[in-house]
Amino acid sequence: VKAIYDVQHFVPDVKSQRKEAGLYHPDTNMMQVKIDESAARHADSGRQLQASKVADTLVHEMVHAMSYDLIENNKELQQKVDELQAIVREWLASEEGQKLPADVQERVNNSLENRQEFLTYALTDKRAQIVFSRIPASQDKSVFTEFVDTLLNLLKEMLGDKAVDDSVLKAAFAIGDDLLNA
Repeated sequence: VKAIYDVQHFVPDVKSQRKEAGLYHPDTNMMQVKIDESAARHADSGRQLQASKVADTLVHEMVHAMSYDLIENNKELQQKVDELQAIVREWLASEEGQKLPADVQERVNNSLENRQEFLTYALTDKRAQIVFSRIPASQDKSVFTEFVDTLLNLLKEMLGDKAVDDSVLKAAFAIGDDLLNA
């Protein structure tokens, strides 16, 4: 993946007409990430907030780069993500969903833009993860837990007989889910 750092401008998203902090271009396998000009000039002067935003954006765009083909080429994963997005949309329209703070609601809405965004926000955005962990996907699982199960099943399928059902990765995700629900 090649990265382009645009020091002066937000990256325009032609489809949504929004100005984004970053974009992944699957056709060229390139990322664009906006870096605030003053932060770029003073990168060593302790501008932690800007550095954190850039790091978050880089991770977000890297997840797009790593997962784009996986999502595009797996009908089962597409169907599961579509189902989870429908559950989230329905929940957002509920009385409880309407109580979300505006900035959190915006994050969750961003995750519903398409399958790639849903996957990426579920993996990288703490606010979306917290919301997803509180939305029931079934009688005994949250949207986040259901998503993790789907992801783990996909990894198991890719690894074949080398993957185990009760893996350390699954346990780590379970800890993360517990923390989100605490």
